[in-house]
Amino acid sequence: MIKDLKCYLQKWSYFDENTERITISHNLGVPLNVVYQDDFKISDLDTEYEIKVSQVLTPKPVNSQPSQTSSLSEESDRKCRELCEEMSALKASNESEVKALKAQLKTSNDSMETMTEEMENLRQQLITSEKSNQELVAELCEFSAQKICLTQEISTLKAKNEIEVQALIIQLKTSLESMETMVIENTNLKQAHSVSDSSPSCSSIGSHNPLTINSDKTRDKLNSGESETLMAEHKSLRKRYSDLVVTHEEYVSALESAQEESRRYRKCFEESTQERNFAIIERNGLKQ
Repeated sequence: MIKDLKCYLQKWSYFDENTERITISHNLGVPLNVVYQDDFKISDLDTEYEIKVSQVLTPKPVNSQPSQTSSLSEESDRKCRELCEEMSALKASNESEVKALKAQLKTSNDSMETMTEEMENLRQQLITSEKSNQELVAELCEFSAQKICLTQEISTLKAKNEIEVQALIIQLKTSLESMETMVIENTNLKQAHSVSDSSPSCSSIGSHNPLTINSDKTRDKLNSGESETLMAEHKSLRKRYSDLVVTHEEYVSALESAQEESRRYRKCFEESTQERNFAIIERNGLKQ
């Protein structure tokens, strides 16, 4: 304002309010000097202007000297020109500072927009990660339930298999004992028969006695039939035992596969838990 300009000029002894006045010259083709009020803002001027300090016209005394008045006017004009140059320099400096501040503000706004976009992208990634974690947790829960069912089924099959194997082992042992007994009896009978055949009296009698011959043949047939039956039972028991061993190995293999699958599910669960924890930490960091 004009008032501030007067105070500034008075501070540096460039202006005396009692004897001088401030005029503003507008360059509009014809020079025009205007005296403004103290509350007028110089920044409102939209044309080129020049500030001048001139003497207030007062009646000249009779004995006044014109040379002193002209020298004072020249000094005032010089001071006014210096002030105008200084104000022009200040104005240019202010304009450059304003431009720099505007550029900084634009850069800051661009950075804020970029950060906003990055935060939105991170938020979308977090939402996607939470959804995938929920789906993974559901799958892991399903896998865990399947693992429990498989473990129970394998335990049941293993117990059943052990019971059947024990029963077959007992049957096989009993069958072997029976076979050994029959073999011993058959051996004893053969020995007794060979002894009876080697005896002269018995051989003569036996050779002429049809009943003895028939009984010996019948006994031999019975012993042979029992031996064949025992051998067939033995073969059947061995086959069943072999089948049970194969079935047992299949159950063991299935159990090992289930354990391996359980370890794989556990590893997937631990990895998903770790990813979920990382996502929670990132979300907490974004919230802060």
